[in-house]
Amino acid sequence: MNSLLHQEDNILSVQDLKKHFPLKKGFWQKTRAWVRAVDNVDFFVPRGKTLGLVGESGCGKSTLARVVLRLLDPDQGSIRFQGREITSLDKKELKQLRKNMQIVFQDPHGSLNPKMQIKSTIEDGLRVSKVPRRERQGRIKTILETVGLTGDCMNRFPHEFSGGQRQRIGLARALSVNPELIVCDEPISSLDVSIQAQIINLLQNLQEELGLSYIFITHDLNVVGYVSDWIAVMYLGQIMEYAPTETLFQNPLHPYTKALLAASPSVRPEQDQTLQTLPGEVPSAFDPPPGCSFQTRCPLGEDKCSESRVKLREINNSHWVRCLKLSKDLNSRSWK
Repeated sequence: MNSLLHQEDNILSVQDLKKHFPLKKGFWQKTRAWVRAVDNVDFFVPRGKTLGLVGESGCGKSTLARVVLRLLDPDQGSIRFQGREITSLDKKELKQLRKNMQIVFQDPHGSLNPKMQIKSTIEDGLRVSKVPRRERQGRIKTILETVGLTGDCMNRFPHEFSGGQRQRIGLARALSVNPELIVCDEPISSLDVSIQAQIINLLQNLQEELGLSYIFITHDLNVVGYVSDWIAVMYLGQIMEYAPTETLFQNPLHPYTKALLAASPSVRPEQDQTLQTLPGEVPSAFDPPPGCSFQTRCPLGEDKCSESRVKLREINNSHWVRCLKLSKDLNSRSWK
């Protein structure tokens, strides 16, 4: 997998990434435990493609996105953007980098400054990109039209727009610096279903026109199956399964992936649509079970699953799974 991680057509490659947060208690605020928000994560994003990052709420998806964008510093691991290692960049270098890496947030209202007109919100990006002042008005109008809004919107404030329109404004702000990679952190979860479809179609059109690459974070398998070229299934800070979209939906291997599919209506309409749920609760991220983090809820679990950490391994061509039993049964080779 090292060869795939470092292919030239990957816009982003992440290897062995960790981000743990201290859990402090008492008067002296001593560290009592560590929350393993991101724990030994590996993935890559081919240029011009979409990686869907899916999993239950609280599994670490948003934290992973912020670490990849260097909004949070990683504790360990490698992040290579356009072939360049970015984990060691200083503030000045990061400022230049972020013109190429942007994020669209989940809440289209909270992510916009309510006291700023739309033109000021977008102009910030143009100023960072050193667009001459005399050209900014025209550029703002063009960007707004690109995301399906009119130029006369620029003098209005966020509260004057609907949720879908505010999300378009958030996307326009991201596009103002001409990025190559955009992280979409559940960008449609707070929108009506009809508006969700409009935003998804807009994202796909922009990808085709501008050659954008996306990391699309969601808990909705219907959506991720529609927009993504690759899918990474995340559980308790780790990627459990990673494969091309068609491969993962046609032949899911990890028990957790199968459980997510069984709990999602109409994802696989050719099969029985009886919904199923996993037994038990998700373990705490600051006290995960030893060995495989999914063992407490896994139908394939055995005693040996708690003996050692399980690596992400290649089961079939371009299909990786973090499962000790599957790895042994199918004689797979390791990601690393």
